[in-house]
Amino acid sequence: MIGAVLLIATPAFAGGIKGPWELDKKRNIVNENHETAPGSYITLPLIRFFQKYISPVDGERCPCFPTCSSYSLQAYRKHGFFIGTLMTVDRLFHEADIEKHAPLRKVGDRDRFIDPLENNDFWFADH
Repeated sequence: MIGAVLLIATPAFAGGIKGPWELDKKRNIVNENHETAPGSYITLPLIRFFQKYISPVDGERCPCFPTCSSYSLQAYRKHGFFIGTLMTVDRLFHEADIEKHAPLRKVGDRDRFIDPLENNDFWFADH
């Protein structure tokens, strides 16, 4: 129930629902001014902690580029706490069937599915 309310209310807080036909690619760059959206200061240290201490022990499991934790950092920085959380959860859920939606490319020494934030946040893009 709460999840449904968040999914319905979040676009209203983001300035309304927008489609890909309204996307301005020039302004849809992650951290264009290196500014951090309000509310994300809560989660950024937790993600950094995960990246620094847990991920090296647990190993690289994310099949995507950018990695799931990097994607999450970008989402929180760009969109703030609520939308960043929704986008992070969505990424973790659609990671299971990512091969259907994203191209496979060689990144470093691994094959990864390319799934940048810009491919998923057109609904929340500022114009």
